[in-house]
Amino acid sequence: MSSVDFGSSKYPEWETMPMNRASYELLRGSTSESIDWPNTGSTVGNNSVLKKLRDYTGIPTFDLPTEAQWEYAYRAGTSGDYYGGTYSVASMMAGAWIYDNSLNETTGVRAPHPVGLKPANPWGLYDIAGNISEWCRDWYGDYTIVSDDNVETDPKGPESVTSGFRFIKGGNYCQGASLSRAWYRYGYLPSYSFTSTAGAVGFRVICAAEIPAE
Repeated sequence: MSSVDFGSSKYPEWETMPMNRASYELLRGSTSESIDWPNTGSTVGNNSVLKKLRDYTGIPTFDLPTEAQWEYAYRAGTSGDYYGGTYSVASMMAGAWIYDNSLNETTGVRAPHPVGLKPANPWGLYDIAGNISEWCRDWYGDYTIVSDDNVETDPKGPESVTSGFRFIKGGNYCQGASLSRAWYRYGYLPSYSFTSTAGAVGFRVICAAEIPAE
């Protein structure tokens, strides 16, 4: 589809390249279609990527993660800034494609890389740090504080539009190492079409786990 873009990558293996320049509306649908998570729950647009994925696989629970779910998966049982060990530019370069190591030697510009060239996190997830930033479902904004000693489990972010942005996580190949840390967050408008290097934004999906019967 037209939203897939490999930029200036020297790699011809398109099957292993991460999806790039994907708007939130392309992935889930737009508010003009009454797609307004969390108000509309798991509903996605009829022509969205996620609707097509659900139809193709027969799995109706595919969706974007919330920021909390995304960060839980990123950390993979660790508690520091970076799942690959003590955070530094050097450690991030060893485990992720960021501004410092993504230069294409042939073209002289930075580019995304095929998924899986860097080590996976402890739960086997590749490129969750760096390479391509990733959309989350939530509206961008502050979480509701239950109390100082009572932290909400699996928070969903703001219940309604505050900034007008949706969450972006993970950092990418044209950003510095600090933006690929677990807690770093920023946002874009859901309709943003990404026509520049700021368009290094894609996604990963989640779905409900099937619990085997005992």
